[in-house]
Amino acid sequence: MPPDPSAVRRAPVVEVVLAAAALIFFAWLGAITGWKGAPKTAISTAVWPFYFDTWFPQAVWTWRALAPAAAFALAWWPLRQFAAGDRRPWIFAALVAGAYAVHLGCGIERHGVERGLSFTFSRGQEYWNDVHWVGAGFLARFPEVGGRLSQHGATHPPGLVLVLAAIVALGAKSRVAAELACSFACVLAALPLYGAARRLTDETTARFATILFLFACSVTAFAVLAMDSVTMLLAALALYGLARALDGDALGGALWGLALAAATLCTLTAFTLGLTYAVVIAARWSELRADRRRWLALALGPAAFLGFYGVLALGFGYRPFHVFDFCWRAFAASDDARRSPAIALVGNPVAFLGSLGLPLTALCARSIAGAARRLARRTEFSTAMATVALVLAAALPPAVCTLMGKPRAEVERIYLLFVPPMALAAAACARRWYARDERWLTWFAAPLLVAQSILVEIFFETMW
Repeated sequence: MPPDPSAVRRAPVVEVVLAAAALIFFAWLGAITGWKGAPKTAISTAVWPFYFDTWFPQAVWTWRALAPAAAFALAWWPLRQFAAGDRRPWIFAALVAGAYAVHLGCGIERHGVERGLSFTFSRGQEYWNDVHWVGAGFLARFPEVGGRLSQHGATHPPGLVLVLAAIVALGAKSRVAAELACSFACVLAALPLYGAARRLTDETTARFATILFLFACSVTAFAVLAMDSVTMLLAALALYGLARALDGDALGGALWGLALAAATLCTLTAFTLGLTYAVVIAARWSELRADRRRWLALALGPAAFLGFYGVLALGFGYRPFHVFDFCWRAFAASDDARRSPAIALVGNPVAFLGSLGLPLTALCARSIAGAARRLARRTEFSTAMATVALVLAAALPPAVCTLMGKPRAEVERIYLLFVPPMALAAAACARRWYARDERWLTWFAAPLLVAQSILVEIFFETMW
Protein backbone atom coordinates (compact mmCIF):
# COMPACT_ATOMS: atom_id res chain seq x y z
CA MET A 1 0.00 0.00 0.00
CA PRO A 2 2.16 2.89 -1.25
CA PRO A 3 1.59 6.38 0.20
CA ASP A 4 -0.91 8.58 -1.57
CA PRO A 5 0.91 11.35 -3.51
CA SER A 6 -1.43 13.84 -1.85
CA ALA A 7 -0.74 12.49 1.62
CA VAL A 8 -0.99 15.12 4.35
CA ARG A 9 1.90 15.72 6.73
CA ARG A 10 0.99 17.48 9.94
CA ALA A 11 2.85 17.74 13.20
CA PRO A 12 1.70 14.86 15.47
CA VAL A 13 1.51 17.28 18.40
CA VAL A 14 -1.29 19.13 16.61
CA GLU A 15 -3.24 15.89 16.30
CA VAL A 16 -2.85 15.13 20.00
CA VAL A 17 -3.92 18.63 21.05
CA LEU A 18 -7.02 18.41 18.88
CA ALA A 19 -7.86 14.95 20.24
CA ALA A 20 -7.40 16.11 23.85
CA ALA A 21 -9.60 19.16 23.25
CA ALA A 22 -12.35 17.00 21.76
CA LEU A 23 -12.20 14.53 24.64
CA ILE A 24 -12.40 17.29 27.25
CA PHE A 25 -15.38 18.83 25.46
CA PHE A 26 -17.26 15.55 25.34
CA ALA A 27 -16.36 14.83 28.96
CA TRP A 28 -17.94 18.14 29.92
CA LEU A 29 -20.95 17.41 27.73
CA GLY A 30 -21.34 14.00 29.34
CA ALA A 31 -21.07 15.48 32.82
CA ILE A 32 -23.79 18.10 32.34
CA THR A 33 -26.15 15.58 30.72
CA GLY A 34 -25.95 13.19 33.65
CA TRP A 35 -23.13 10.90 32.58
CA LYS A 36 -22.99 8.96 35.82
CA GLY A 37 -23.11 5.31 36.70
CA ALA A 38 -22.88 4.32 40.33
CA PRO A 39 -19.36 5.54 41.11
CA LYS A 40 -17.75 5.53 44.51
CA THR A 41 -17.14 9.26 44.31
CA ALA A 42 -19.35 12.03 42.99
CA ILE A 43 -16.79 13.36 40.54
CA SER A 44 -16.19 10.06 38.78
CA THR A 45 -16.52 10.48 34.99
CA ALA A 46 -17.40 14.16 35.47
CA VAL A 47 -13.79 15.18 34.92
CA TRP A 48 -12.64 12.41 32.61
CA PRO A 49 -14.56 10.80 29.76
CA PHE A 50 -13.92 7.16 30.63
CA TYR A 51 -15.90 5.04 33.00
CA PHE A 52 -13.04 3.83 35.20
CA ASP A 53 -15.51 3.28 38.09
CA THR A 54 -13.96 5.95 40.28
CA TRP A 55 -11.75 9.02 40.05
CA PHE A 56 -9.20 8.15 42.69
CA PRO A 57 -5.82 9.90 42.39
CA GLN A 58 -3.05 8.11 44.15
CA ALA A 59 0.55 9.26 44.26
CA VAL A 60 2.70 6.21 43.59
CA TRP A 61 6.08 6.95 45.10
CA THR A 62 7.41 3.41 45.10
CA TRP A 63 9.26 1.49 42.40
CA ARG A 64 5.89 0.35 41.02
CA ALA A 65 5.43 3.67 39.19
CA LEU A 66 8.51 2.84 37.15
CA ALA A 67 7.45 -0.72 36.27
CA PRO A 68 5.65 0.04 32.96
CA ALA A 69 8.25 2.65 31.96
CA ALA A 70 11.13 0.26 32.65
CA ALA A 71 9.39 -2.48 30.66
CA PHE A 72 8.89 -0.13 27.72
CA ALA A 73 12.54 0.94 27.87
CA LEU A 74 13.53 -2.70 27.44
CA ALA A 75 11.05 -3.15 24.59
CA TRP A 76 12.07 0.01 22.74
CA TRP A 77 15.01 -1.46 20.79
CA PRO A 78 13.08 -4.46 19.39
CA LEU A 79 10.22 -2.04 18.68
CA ARG A 80 12.55 0.11 16.56
CA GLN A 81 13.97 -2.92 14.77
CA PHE A 82 10.55 -4.37 14.05
CA ALA A 83 9.16 -1.03 12.82
CA ALA A 84 12.18 -0.64 10.53
CA GLY A 85 11.47 -3.98 8.85
CA ASP A 86 13.67 -6.46 10.74
CA ARG A 87 12.33 -9.90 9.78
CA ARG A 88 14.09 -11.97 12.44
CA PRO A 89 11.47 -13.93 14.44
CA TRP A 90 13.15 -13.25 17.77
CA ILE A 91 12.74 -9.51 17.23
CA PHE A 92 8.97 -9.96 16.97
CA ALA A 93 9.02 -12.26 20.01
CA ALA A 94 11.03 -9.71 22.00
CA LEU A 95 8.58 -6.95 21.06
CA VAL A 96 5.59 -9.02 22.16
CA ALA A 97 7.33 -9.99 25.39
CA GLY A 98 8.18 -6.36 26.08
CA ALA A 99 4.59 -5.29 25.43
CA TYR A 100 3.35 -7.98 27.81
CA ALA A 101 5.75 -6.70 30.46
CA VAL A 102 4.25 -3.22 29.99
CA HIS A 103 0.77 -4.69 30.42
CA LEU A 104 1.78 -6.44 33.62
CA GLY A 105 3.53 -3.29 34.81
CA CYS A 106 0.33 -1.27 34.48
CA GLY A 107 -1.50 -3.73 36.70
CA ILE A 108 1.33 -3.84 39.23
CA GLU A 109 1.75 -0.05 39.29
CA ARG A 110 -1.57 0.61 40.94
CA HIS A 111 -2.08 -2.33 43.26
CA GLY A 112 1.22 -4.14 43.73
CA VAL A 113 2.27 -7.52 42.42
CA GLU A 114 -0.26 -9.97 43.85
CA ARG A 115 -3.33 -7.77 44.04
CA GLY A 116 -2.53 -6.07 40.76
CA LEU A 117 -2.80 -9.39 38.93
CA SER A 118 -5.91 -10.64 40.70
CA PHE A 119 -7.81 -7.40 41.17
CA THR A 120 -10.57 -8.02 38.66
CA PHE A 121 -11.20 -11.55 39.83
CA SER A 122 -11.67 -10.34 43.39
CA ARG A 123 -14.88 -8.60 42.32
CA GLY A 124 -18.07 -10.42 43.27
CA GLN A 125 -19.62 -10.33 39.80
CA GLU A 126 -16.85 -11.75 37.64
CA TYR A 127 -17.02 -14.99 35.72
CA TRP A 128 -14.70 -16.78 38.13
CA ASN A 129 -17.52 -17.17 40.64
CA ASP A 130 -19.57 -19.14 38.11
CA VAL A 131 -16.93 -21.76 37.30
CA HIS A 132 -18.21 -24.13 40.00
CA TRP A 133 -21.45 -24.53 38.03
CA VAL A 134 -19.64 -26.07 35.06
CA GLY A 135 -20.24 -29.79 34.83
CA ALA A 136 -22.42 -32.35 33.09
CA GLY A 137 -25.45 -30.63 31.62
CA PHE A 138 -24.08 -27.11 32.16
CA LEU A 139 -24.75 -26.00 28.59
CA ALA A 140 -28.17 -27.67 28.48
CA ARG A 141 -29.24 -25.92 31.70
CA PHE A 142 -27.60 -22.58 30.99
CA PRO A 143 -28.52 -20.01 32.18
CA GLU A 144 -30.78 -21.84 34.67
CA VAL A 145 -27.85 -23.76 36.11
CA GLY A 146 -29.29 -24.39 39.56
CA GLY A 147 -28.28 -21.18 41.29
CA ARG A 148 -27.79 -17.47 40.84
CA LEU A 149 -25.16 -16.52 38.29
CA SER A 150 -22.99 -13.47 38.74
CA GLN A 151 -24.02 -10.31 36.92
CA HIS A 152 -21.52 -10.84 34.12
CA GLY A 153 -22.37 -14.53 33.92
CA ALA A 154 -26.07 -13.76 33.55
CA THR A 155 -25.69 -11.03 30.95
CA HIS A 156 -23.30 -12.97 28.68
CA PRO A 157 -23.29 -16.39 26.99
CA PRO A 158 -21.27 -19.11 28.76
CA GLY A 159 -18.08 -18.88 26.68
CA LEU A 160 -15.81 -17.10 29.15
CA VAL A 161 -16.98 -19.29 32.03
CA LEU A 162 -16.07 -22.32 29.92
CA VAL A 163 -12.65 -20.82 29.17
CA LEU A 164 -11.95 -20.40 32.89
CA ALA A 165 -13.23 -23.90 33.61
CA ALA A 166 -10.84 -25.28 30.98
CA ILE A 167 -7.92 -23.38 32.51
CA VAL A 168 -8.82 -24.76 35.95
CA ALA A 169 -9.03 -28.27 34.50
CA LEU A 170 -5.51 -27.82 33.11
CA GLY A 171 -4.18 -27.09 36.60
CA ALA A 172 -4.67 -23.37 37.30
CA LYS A 173 -6.41 -23.61 40.65
CA SER A 174 -6.07 -20.01 41.83
CA ARG A 175 -7.59 -16.79 40.55
CA VAL A 176 -4.12 -15.31 39.96
CA ALA A 177 -3.03 -18.28 37.86
CA ALA A 178 -6.25 -18.17 35.84
CA GLU A 179 -5.91 -14.45 35.19
CA LEU A 180 -2.28 -14.76 34.13
CA ALA A 181 -3.30 -17.46 31.66
CA CYS A 182 -6.04 -15.22 30.25
CA SER A 183 -3.77 -12.18 30.10
CA PHE A 184 -1.58 -13.96 27.53
CA ALA A 185 -4.52 -13.77 25.13
CA CYS A 186 -3.89 -10.07 24.61
CA VAL A 187 -0.33 -10.24 23.30
CA LEU A 188 -1.09 -13.46 21.44
CA ALA A 189 -3.69 -11.50 19.46
CA ALA A 190 -0.82 -9.52 17.91
CA LEU A 191 0.22 -12.57 15.87
CA PRO A 192 -3.07 -13.14 13.96
CA LEU A 193 -3.46 -9.36 13.59
CA TYR A 194 -0.02 -9.17 11.98
CA GLY A 195 -0.88 -12.05 9.67
CA ALA A 196 -4.24 -10.54 8.69
CA ALA A 197 -2.73 -7.11 8.10
CA ARG A 198 -0.03 -8.54 5.81
CA ARG A 199 -2.67 -10.15 3.63
CA LEU A 200 -5.09 -7.19 3.63
CA THR A 201 -2.44 -4.44 3.21
CA ASP A 202 1.34 -4.80 3.08
CA GLU A 203 4.31 -5.66 5.30
CA THR A 204 5.05 -2.14 6.54
CA THR A 205 1.41 -1.38 7.36
CA ALA A 206 1.15 -4.70 9.20
CA ARG A 207 4.09 -3.73 11.40
CA PHE A 208 2.51 -0.35 12.12
CA ALA A 209 -0.79 -2.00 13.04
CA THR A 210 0.88 -4.52 15.36
CA ILE A 211 2.76 -1.85 17.30
CA LEU A 212 -0.27 0.44 17.60
CA PHE A 213 -2.30 -2.50 18.88
CA LEU A 214 0.24 -3.73 21.43
CA PHE A 215 0.64 -0.30 23.05
CA ALA A 216 -2.89 1.09 22.72
CA CYS A 217 -3.90 2.38 26.14
CA SER A 218 -7.10 0.36 26.31
CA VAL A 219 -4.93 -2.72 25.76
CA THR A 220 -2.11 -1.88 28.16
CA ALA A 221 -4.42 -0.66 30.94
CA PHE A 222 -6.92 -3.54 30.79
CA ALA A 223 -5.02 -6.53 29.40
CA VAL A 224 -4.42 -8.13 32.80
CA LEU A 225 -7.72 -6.92 34.22
CA ALA A 226 -10.33 -8.06 31.72
CA MET A 227 -11.52 -11.43 30.50
CA ASP A 228 -12.53 -9.59 27.33
CA SER A 229 -8.94 -9.97 26.09
CA VAL A 230 -9.87 -13.62 25.37
CA THR A 231 -12.68 -12.44 23.11
CA MET A 232 -10.26 -10.02 21.46
CA LEU A 233 -7.92 -12.92 20.63
CA LEU A 234 -10.79 -14.86 19.08
CA ALA A 235 -11.84 -11.81 17.05
CA ALA A 236 -8.27 -11.37 15.78
CA LEU A 237 -8.16 -15.06 14.82
CA ALA A 238 -11.42 -14.64 12.91
CA LEU A 239 -10.00 -11.65 11.03
CA TYR A 240 -6.91 -13.67 10.13
CA GLY A 241 -9.07 -16.56 8.96
CA LEU A 242 -11.10 -14.21 6.78
CA ALA A 243 -7.93 -12.76 5.24
CA ARG A 244 -6.75 -16.26 4.36
CA ALA A 245 -10.17 -17.19 2.98
CA LEU A 246 -10.09 -14.13 0.72
CA ASP A 247 -6.94 -15.62 -0.80
CA GLY A 248 -8.69 -18.94 -1.39
CA ASP A 249 -7.43 -20.82 1.68
CA ALA A 250 -10.08 -23.33 2.83
CA LEU A 251 -8.53 -23.72 6.28
CA GLY A 252 -8.74 -19.96 6.67
CA GLY A 253 -12.46 -20.05 5.97
CA ALA A 254 -13.00 -22.72 8.61
CA LEU A 255 -10.88 -20.78 11.11
CA TRP A 256 -12.89 -17.63 10.39
CA GLY A 257 -16.22 -19.31 11.17
CA LEU A 258 -15.06 -21.24 14.22
CA ALA A 259 -13.26 -18.27 15.81
CA LEU A 260 -16.24 -15.97 15.26
CA ALA A 261 -18.60 -18.56 16.71
CA ALA A 262 -16.39 -18.91 19.79
CA ALA A 263 -16.29 -15.11 20.15
CA THR A 264 -20.09 -14.86 20.01
CA LEU A 265 -20.27 -17.58 22.66
CA CYS A 266 -18.31 -15.18 24.89
CA THR A 267 -20.18 -11.96 24.14
CA LEU A 268 -23.18 -11.01 22.03
CA THR A 269 -21.31 -7.89 20.89
CA ALA A 270 -19.18 -10.10 18.64
CA PHE A 271 -22.13 -10.57 16.28
CA THR A 272 -21.58 -7.02 15.03
CA LEU A 273 -18.20 -8.12 13.65
CA GLY A 274 -20.21 -9.45 10.72
CA LEU A 275 -20.30 -5.86 9.49
CA THR A 276 -16.50 -5.79 9.41
CA TYR A 277 -16.34 -8.93 7.32
CA ALA A 278 -19.08 -7.74 4.95
CA VAL A 279 -17.21 -4.50 4.19
CA VAL A 280 -13.89 -6.28 3.65
CA ILE A 281 -15.51 -8.83 1.34
CA ALA A 282 -17.33 -6.09 -0.61
CA ALA A 283 -14.04 -4.25 -1.11
CA ARG A 284 -12.54 -7.38 -2.71
CA TRP A 285 -15.62 -8.13 -4.79
CA SER A 286 -13.93 -7.71 -8.18
CA GLU A 287 -11.22 -10.21 -7.24
CA LEU A 288 -13.70 -12.69 -5.80
CA ARG A 289 -16.05 -12.55 -8.76
CA ALA A 290 -13.47 -14.12 -11.07
CA ASP A 291 -12.24 -16.85 -8.72
CA ARG A 292 -14.62 -19.61 -7.66
CA ARG A 293 -12.01 -21.13 -5.34
CA ARG A 294 -12.13 -18.04 -3.13
CA TRP A 295 -15.89 -18.20 -2.84
CA LEU A 296 -15.70 -21.82 -1.72
CA ALA A 297 -13.17 -20.86 0.97
CA LEU A 298 -15.40 -18.01 2.14
CA ALA A 299 -18.45 -20.29 2.22
CA LEU A 300 -16.68 -22.48 4.75
CA GLY A 301 -16.87 -19.58 7.24
CA PRO A 302 -20.68 -19.53 7.68
CA ALA A 303 -20.72 -23.34 7.44
CA ALA A 304 -18.21 -23.66 10.29
CA PHE A 305 -20.13 -21.06 12.32
CA LEU A 306 -23.41 -22.96 11.98
CA GLY A 307 -21.64 -26.27 12.57
CA PHE A 308 -20.17 -24.96 15.83
CA TYR A 309 -23.58 -24.06 17.21
CA GLY A 310 -25.10 -27.21 15.73
CA VAL A 311 -22.68 -29.35 17.75
CA LEU A 312 -23.45 -27.36 20.91
CA ALA A 313 -27.22 -27.68 20.37
CA LEU A 314 -27.42 -31.30 19.23
CA GLY A 315 -24.54 -32.68 21.24
CA PHE A 316 -24.82 -30.73 24.50
CA GLY A 317 -28.37 -29.42 24.54
CA TYR A 318 -27.37 -25.78 24.26
CA ARG A 319 -30.25 -23.42 23.37
CA PRO A 320 -28.70 -20.43 21.58
CA PHE A 321 -31.92 -18.47 21.00
CA HIS A 322 -33.08 -18.96 24.56
CA VAL A 323 -29.67 -17.84 25.88
CA PHE A 324 -29.70 -14.79 23.61
CA ASP A 325 -33.15 -13.77 24.87
CA PHE A 326 -32.23 -14.36 28.53
CA CYS A 327 -28.93 -12.48 28.33
CA TRP A 328 -30.51 -9.55 26.55
CA ARG A 329 -33.25 -9.23 29.19
CA ALA A 330 -30.76 -9.65 32.04
CA PHE A 331 -28.54 -6.98 30.52
CA ALA A 332 -31.48 -4.60 30.22
CA ALA A 333 -32.24 -5.10 33.92
CA SER A 334 -28.64 -4.76 35.12
CA ASP A 335 -27.08 -1.68 36.71
CA ASP A 336 -26.50 -0.39 33.19
CA ALA A 337 -30.18 0.57 33.17
CA ARG A 338 -29.52 3.35 35.66
CA ARG A 339 -27.89 5.38 32.92
CA SER A 340 -29.85 7.11 30.20
CA PRO A 341 -29.73 5.37 26.79
CA ALA A 342 -28.78 8.71 25.26
CA ILE A 343 -25.50 8.63 27.18
CA ALA A 344 -24.21 5.95 24.82
CA LEU A 345 -24.26 8.43 21.93
CA VAL A 346 -21.67 10.52 23.76
CA GLY A 347 -20.05 8.02 26.07
CA ASN A 348 -19.32 5.10 23.76
CA PRO A 349 -17.27 6.91 21.08
CA VAL A 350 -15.33 8.89 23.69
CA ALA A 351 -14.66 5.93 25.95
CA PHE A 352 -13.66 3.67 23.05
CA LEU A 353 -11.56 6.13 21.05
CA GLY A 354 -10.28 8.03 24.07
CA SER A 355 -9.10 4.94 25.88
CA LEU A 356 -7.10 3.92 22.80
CA GLY A 357 -4.68 6.75 23.66
CA LEU A 358 -4.40 10.28 22.34
CA PRO A 359 -2.11 9.69 19.30
CA LEU A 360 -4.18 6.70 18.21
CA THR A 361 -7.42 8.54 18.98
CA ALA A 362 -6.38 11.46 16.78
CA LEU A 363 -5.32 9.14 13.96
CA CYS A 364 -8.57 7.14 14.16
CA ALA A 365 -10.68 10.30 14.17
CA ARG A 366 -8.81 11.74 11.16
CA SER A 367 -9.10 8.37 9.40
CA ILE A 368 -12.87 8.24 9.86
CA ALA A 369 -13.19 11.82 8.62
CA GLY A 370 -10.85 11.08 5.71
CA ALA A 371 -12.85 8.02 4.72
CA ALA A 372 -16.08 10.04 4.75
CA ARG A 373 -14.49 12.73 2.61
CA ARG A 374 -13.24 10.19 0.08
CA LEU A 375 -16.65 8.53 -0.06
CA ALA A 376 -18.12 11.89 -1.00
CA ARG A 377 -15.48 12.42 -3.73
CA ARG A 378 -16.31 9.52 -5.98
CA THR A 379 -13.43 10.23 -8.33
CA GLU A 380 -10.91 9.83 -5.52
CA PHE A 381 -12.78 6.96 -3.91
CA SER A 382 -11.82 4.44 -6.58
CA THR A 383 -8.12 4.81 -5.82
CA ALA A 384 -8.60 4.88 -2.05
CA MET A 385 -11.12 2.03 -1.83
CA ALA A 386 -8.88 -0.41 0.04
CA THR A 387 -8.07 2.04 2.83
CA VAL A 388 -11.60 3.45 3.03
CA ALA A 389 -12.96 -0.08 3.37
CA LEU A 390 -10.64 -0.85 6.28
CA VAL A 391 -11.80 2.32 8.08
CA LEU A 392 -15.46 1.48 7.53
CA ALA A 393 -14.87 -2.14 8.55
CA ALA A 394 -13.35 -0.99 11.84
CA ALA A 395 -15.83 1.81 12.60
CA LEU A 396 -19.16 0.18 11.78
CA PRO A 397 -19.41 -2.40 14.63
CA PRO A 398 -18.80 0.06 17.50
CA ALA A 399 -21.02 2.60 15.72
CA VAL A 400 -23.90 0.12 15.54
CA CYS A 401 -23.44 -0.84 19.20
CA THR A 402 -23.50 2.85 20.10
CA LEU A 403 -26.73 3.49 18.15
CA MET A 404 -28.31 0.50 19.88
CA GLY A 405 -27.42 2.08 23.22
CA LYS A 406 -25.56 -1.00 24.45
CA PRO A 407 -23.42 -0.60 26.44
CA ARG A 408 -23.55 2.89 27.87
CA ALA A 409 -20.17 4.53 28.25
CA GLU A 410 -18.14 1.77 29.93
CA VAL A 411 -16.57 0.33 26.81
CA GLU A 412 -12.85 0.34 27.57
CA ARG A 413 -12.88 -3.42 28.05
CA ILE A 414 -16.17 -4.37 26.36
CA TYR A 415 -14.95 -2.97 23.04
CA LEU A 416 -11.51 -4.59 23.20
CA LEU A 417 -12.52 -6.97 20.41
CA PHE A 418 -12.82 -3.94 18.08
CA VAL A 419 -9.28 -2.71 18.78
CA PRO A 420 -7.41 -4.97 16.28
CA PRO A 421 -9.36 -3.80 13.19
CA MET A 422 -9.20 -0.21 14.46
CA ALA A 423 -5.41 -0.43 14.79
CA LEU A 424 -5.21 -1.91 11.29
CA ALA A 425 -7.34 0.88 9.80
CA ALA A 426 -5.36 3.57 11.60
CA ALA A 427 -2.07 2.09 10.42
CA ALA A 428 -3.31 1.91 6.81
CA CYS A 429 -4.30 5.58 6.91
CA ALA A 430 -1.03 6.55 8.59
CA ARG A 431 0.88 4.95 5.76
CA ARG A 432 -1.26 6.00 2.81
CA TRP A 433 -2.97 9.27 3.72
CA TYR A 434 -0.86 10.92 6.42
CA ALA A 435 2.69 9.96 5.42
CA ARG A 436 3.79 8.54 8.78
CA ASP A 437 7.07 6.65 9.01
CA GLU A 438 8.64 4.37 11.63
CA ARG A 439 10.09 7.33 13.55
CA TRP A 440 6.56 8.49 14.32
CA LEU A 441 5.91 5.10 15.93
CA THR A 442 9.11 4.76 17.91
CA TRP A 443 9.72 8.34 19.02
CA PHE A 444 6.18 9.65 19.41
CA ALA A 445 3.19 7.33 19.23
CA ALA A 446 4.32 4.33 21.27
CA PRO A 447 6.03 6.35 24.08
CA LEU A 448 3.00 8.64 24.39
CA LEU A 449 0.62 5.69 24.54
CA VAL A 450 2.62 4.14 27.38
CA ALA A 451 2.86 7.48 29.20
CA GLN A 452 -0.91 7.88 29.09
CA SER A 453 -1.39 4.36 30.46
CA ILE A 454 0.92 5.17 33.37
CA LEU A 455 -1.03 8.33 34.17
CA VAL A 456 -4.32 6.45 33.99
CA GLU A 457 -3.09 3.99 36.60
CA ILE A 458 -2.06 6.82 38.90
CA PHE A 459 -5.27 8.84 38.65
CA PHE A 460 -8.03 6.25 38.20
CA GLU A 461 -9.26 3.11 39.91
CA THR A 462 -9.19 0.82 36.89
CA MET A 463 -11.66 -1.71 38.24
CA TRP A 464 -12.16 -3.41 34.91
